[in-house]
Amino acid sequence: AGLLYAAAVNSANIQGFDCATGKKLRQFSTNGRQLVSLGVDADGAIYAGETGRAEKYVRQPTGTYQRAFKIGDTKLGRVTAIEVVGDEIVCADATAKKLLRCDLATGVELGKEIPTAQVELGKPPPRVIVPNDVLDFAALPTGQVLMAHPGRHSVQVYSLDGKLVTQWGRFDERAADGFTGCCNPINVAVFPLSTVGRTGPGIVTAEKGPPRVKVYDLSGKMLALIAAENFNANNRRMEVAVDADGRIYVADSEAKLIRRFKAKK
Repeated sequence: AGLLYAAAVNSANIQGFDCATGKKLRQFSTNGRQLVSLGVDADGAIYAGETGRAEKYVRQPTGTYQRAFKIGDTKLGRVTAIEVVGDEIVCADATAKKLLRCDLATGVELGKEIPTAQVELGKPPPRVIVPNDVLDFAALPTGQVLMAHPGRHSVQVYSLDGKLVTQWGRFDERAADGFTGCCNPINVAVFPLSTVGRTGPGIVTAEKGPPRVKVYDLSGKMLALIAAENFNANNRRMEVAVDADGRIYVADSEAKLIRRFKAKK
């Protein structure tokens, strides 16, 4: 079933858990680095983000992890998400309110951002509103980037070159498929709809106030809801991850545990 890696915010320890049993199988220290976000690639390398810095760690034959290189040339802000997208490393800088693209082999910044200026229209990059100092994204299997835009109560899809492809979502305190509060959704992930008998990738969103998790298709149609009573009501950020079998993992930070859910077909 694979491994799920986790680290408490501002912790220097990364732990790996068996997805099927929840048993801790791995743990290593980042030597004092105060982590904010994690990403893992297909080869098992770990990408760790914090305030002002991001790094790549590679597992050694001995089972330990060693720092490979620093990611990014300029001083980063608060890196609240980091992931490999195609042949690049993408970092979400919540302070600068943008996604930075870096070289996969070296970590060097490519000088390209998401979103980018709309040159053909003579317009600057679309404004990204991040009220809670959390900017999250996920890589779609199409090579595009899925980004939560909490200040606009929306989910946006960008091409890797930074152009807005589509967006959907609305503020709605009554209908379950809308987003409530001042700023939602906070976190996003990609869901394999094939695991529930549908085609194409789906989208998982996580909200705060009240905390809840939902599954949508790419057009914005809601398919499933994990209601607020499943989580601690004081959660202000709930990281979400999904495995190949369609199990959804939610970090309930107030309860200090990871909750696992399985969609019904």
